[in-house]
Amino acid sequence: MDQVVFCCQECRSLLTMSGLEPAAGGERAGSQAQSLPTSVSNSSSNAPSTTEGGLRVEESFVLLEDKKGQRPSAGTYRTMDESFVVLGPASLTKHQQWSQQPPGEPSAGANFESKVRAFAKIFELASEETGVDHPLCIDCASQVRLEVENQKKEIEAEIAEYTAAVQLLEKEEGEAASLDELSKEIELARQECENERIRAEKMEADLREAEKELAQLEAIAEEMDELEERYWHDFNDYHLQLQAHVEEKAALVKKSNQAKERLDWLKQLNVYSDAFKISHDGPFGAISGFRMGRTSDIKVDWDEINCAWGQAVLLLHTMAQACGCTFSNYHLVPLGSRPKIIEKEQKGGDGKSYELFGPVPKLFCWSYDGGMVCYLACLKEFADFAHQKDLAEGKEETFLLPFSIEGDKVNNMTIKSAFNTSAKWTKALKYMLANLHACMTWLVEWEARQSRRRQGLGHDGSEPRRSRS
Repeated sequence: MDQVVFCCQECRSLLTMSGLEPAAGGERAGSQAQSLPTSVSNSSSNAPSTTEGGLRVEESFVLLEDKKGQRPSAGTYRTMDESFVVLGPASLTKHQQWSQQPPGEPSAGANFESKVRAFAKIFELASEETGVDHPLCIDCASQVRLEVENQKKEIEAEIAEYTAAVQLLEKEEGEAASLDELSKEIELARQECENERIRAEKMEADLREAEKELAQLEAIAEEMDELEERYWHDFNDYHLQLQAHVEEKAALVKKSNQAKERLDWLKQLNVYSDAFKISHDGPFGAISGFRMGRTSDIKVDWDEINCAWGQAVLLLHTMAQACGCTFSNYHLVPLGSRPKIIEKEQKGGDGKSYELFGPVPKLFCWSYDGGMVCYLACLKEFADFAHQKDLAEGKEETFLLPFSIEGDKVNNMTIKSAFNTSAKWTKALKYMLANLHACMTWLVEWEARQSRRRQGLGHDGSEPRRSRS
């Protein structure tokens, strides 16, 4: 006798269905009617199910899975032969066989098989109608029911939307224009289409023209790129040349500034004080390092005194020539260490000559003393000339000698050596050299003023250059 057990097509749990048990005589029919439930229920997949007579469920059917072991989708269904296989009596053991039916009586297996086929047909029809594989357990059926209700709600919402859209279309159709107006609109649409076609052709022509112009512009751009590259090469070369020129100019400016500074320094130099340095050495006055005078303690050699007088005569003669001063009565004749002073020719006689070099005796030195007095007169005349120059230029402080000169006296001390002590003569010579230094300083300042006047600065400009002495 065949044994059939159905399983849920969703969760694969075993199902027990009422009214599908095979009948085996009167006594087994009544017992089976009482033992089977009247509704479909789930059975445990872990505990083996049994039927009456000790038959195991696993020994009565084989479940057919999909080829890949996947569950069917919700939109497909299976036939009954895909869900189970009925096992015939030959597959059962001897102890599991139902009792043999007597010959001539209707077979209980035939009735069971017809019920199975009826259930299978019902499940197939249900699967075709619902799109869900049957049979199902109660839980899966509830879940399917919820899904169906949700689909129903979505369909109802779509139906409502479609209904509203249909109503709107019907309303618009009622308000549609007449056929003439529709024809006019079609004609306008055709004209607009023609205009758009013409416009499209014009735009295509413009596009071709733009492409042609673009090609020209690209050629110009390439030429500009070449020109730009050439420009940057030229610019870099020019920049290098400019940098070299700037460096050369900076070097020349530096040299020029150094030369200017050197020139300014040279302009500040006083050639007179450099060539004729006047100083003092104890009781002696000195010019260019040569002392003038003698004392009882220090006997200066006459050669040194002669050199000193030669420097003094040369300095006064040079200063007179530099400023244009002409002595009225005397000529200065610098001859190294043997200078002379000659009187200018007077009416009725020749001028005398005075020698300013020694040695000379102390009592017979009228020529030597006369030369010193003449030199003192020339020095005073130069001082008066300087004073007149300052007055002519309008200076507030005019030139004056630091020590007055009157005849043969300097600061009330005679310059003659005859009938004079050596100390007083030496001191008078020292005063004379001080006056000579003052005249030299005035000459330096006067030349500076003249130089500024020639440069257009005026006599009231910056301070005059000073002597380094």
